[in-house]
Amino acid sequence: MKTAHFRSSMIYFLSMAALIVSLLIASSVSSNLLSGWRQIGSHTGSLLNTALSLGSLHLPHGMLDFASGIHNRQDGRDLRVFSRTVKTSGIAQLADDDGRWYALSSGMNVNVHALAVDGEGKLFAGGYFVNAGGVSANHIAQWDGSQWSALGSGVDGYVSVLAVDGEGILYAGGGFTTAGGVSANRIVRWDGSAWTALGNGLDSYPEALAFDGQGNLYAGGNFTSAGGVGANYIAKWDGSNWAPLDSGMNASVLALAVDRQGNLYAGGAFTIAGGISVNYIAKWDGNNWSPLGSGMNHVVFDLAVDKDDNLYAGGKFTTAGGVNINRIARWDGSQWSALGSGMNNDIMTLAVDEDGKLYAGGHFRMAGDVAANQIARWDGNNWFALGSGIGDQEDGVLDLALDGVSNLYAGGSFITAGGKPANHIARWWL
Repeated sequence: MKTAHFRSSMIYFLSMAALIVSLLIASSVSSNLLSGWRQIGSHTGSLLNTALSLGSLHLPHGMLDFASGIHNRQDGRDLRVFSRTVKTSGIAQLADDDGRWYALSSGMNVNVHALAVDGEGKLFAGGYFVNAGGVSANHIAQWDGSQWSALGSGVDGYVSVLAVDGEGILYAGGGFTTAGGVSANRIVRWDGSAWTALGNGLDSYPEALAFDGQGNLYAGGNFTSAGGVGANYIAKWDGSNWAPLDSGMNASVLALAVDRQGNLYAGGAFTIAGGISVNYIAKWDGNNWSPLGSGMNHVVFDLAVDKDDNLYAGGKFTTAGGVNINRIARWDGSQWSALGSGMNNDIMTLAVDEDGKLYAGGHFRMAGDVAANQIARWDGNNWFALGSGIGDQEDGVLDLALDGVSNLYAGGSFITAGGKPANHIARWWL
């Protein structure tokens, strides 16, 4: 009888707990526009932990699964609840979007131009800075989730681009000629403990790096020689030697991306690739260059490929394939299309998450018809702001990186994110 009574009491308690939590969270969801998470109390942890044992709750806006978040929302914006939030916050409620912006310690002393994340979630940042979070770090640094650290003695000039290969090796390019005291002409790799040059390097700085499925590294930029071999603005490193890609381009390559088929896409200030008219963007199939329709009418600053091999291009252009398209466009393999009404100013960087959502950063103030200060998200149909965005009028977002879990990193010339101090680098909790 005692056991039966105890079970009955527990069922009643759990039901009441579930009801209370459901009402609290549903109210929070409705009143806070389903934005982010914040603490509203520290004395209800046991109640929430009891409710957590139920696994999930059905709310007006969708089902709240405590392991993975709110699913099947009518507006398509799934949210997540992480264990660290539950452990420290008691009852959690949805907060305003700016609560999802975080500084990374005290940030950097000067602009961040490049970001990359390895398979373990470590963030690497490069730029003009020589200090990261109060630590001496010459133009390049690593963030482990709680603090900044230097990569050896760094490099002797600015870092313009970073990339990580499939084995977790970091590659850096920029205006330097030594790395860790070793001669390294404008491109180098970091294996976690030491810097190594890539042959004789490049005769000018790179702006873009990308890897194919075979581990070949492609570099694009302002150089005309790679490893002592003529290579006009683009070259391939196979692990031992540099090689040109046909006759290359007639002007700078600023962006590179590789699709699942191994095709390499290049964007930049060029209008000729391999002797063919291509207008600021081109495809390399391993043997030849080809145009993507009639291309753009102005410079392409960045490229990104989604899980379905759609190619996104962002930049300064206002037409793509002869169609009016404001600074961002999608190539589906045969034609260009707009993403809403685009942006009102230049896009400098793009990133695509595992769900296919596209993030854009730059100097814009509007994304479609939405006010979005220098950073925005495209869900396939509409643009969304990320809180109040980043920086002031003269600031800009220069690079973006996703860690594959829950964080979007932004680097640039800004000193605020979401209205809070964030010196040249910030994290947005997805």
